[in-house]
Amino acid sequence: MGMNLIKVPGRTGYKLFFSIYPLWRQSLRACLGYPSFLQPILDNKNMDYILPEDMAENEIDDALHLYQSQISYSHSEDVSFTELRKYLKSCISNHVGIRSNFVLQMKIYELLYGIALYRDDKETANDICKTISDNIIQWDDKIFKYWYGDKAEYLLRLMDFDSNRINLFDNVSLNLAEPKVQKLPHFSFL
Repeated sequence: MGMNLIKVPGRTGYKLFFSIYPLWRQSLRACLGYPSFLQPILDNKNMDYILPEDMAENEIDDALHLYQSQISYSHSEDVSFTELRKYLKSCISNHVGIRSNFVLQMKIYELLYGIALYRDDKETANDICKTISDNIIQWDDKIFKYWYGDKAEYLLRLMDFDSNRINLFDNVSLNLAEPKVQKLPHFSFL
């Protein structure tokens, strides 16, 4: 979880994002392949903030200020899961692009579900299952099947908390042992 700079194709510069990559996928490559959550940082005109390639020190300071004003999480201490959950749920409610796209919503629900399992918070995991179950009927069957498989089977797999938690811990342990990950600072969800 943290600030991410992504090269802008066809331009000189980088877009600034708040991103979350889980460590519970089957390999580090799968974990880092795509984020579970990606929120662009916006400039004062509500446009994507572009940081130039040959950035000056004041531009770096401006980028950090924009990032910190839009993302309330410190990246030098443990993170409140309650606050992160509240933030991500507000993204589902308040961002038109997420609110109108169940695949993006599912990425957030899976992220919250994974963190809940990691924390052994079955109440939150169950709440996320209920939310998905309540909404799944509204989601397009073909698109859902493409991304997640059969809806009924998906819900059954999701409710197998103990098995999912064991698999999650096994994958996290393997990925945390990777040298690339060991070099990064580690924090916990409170």
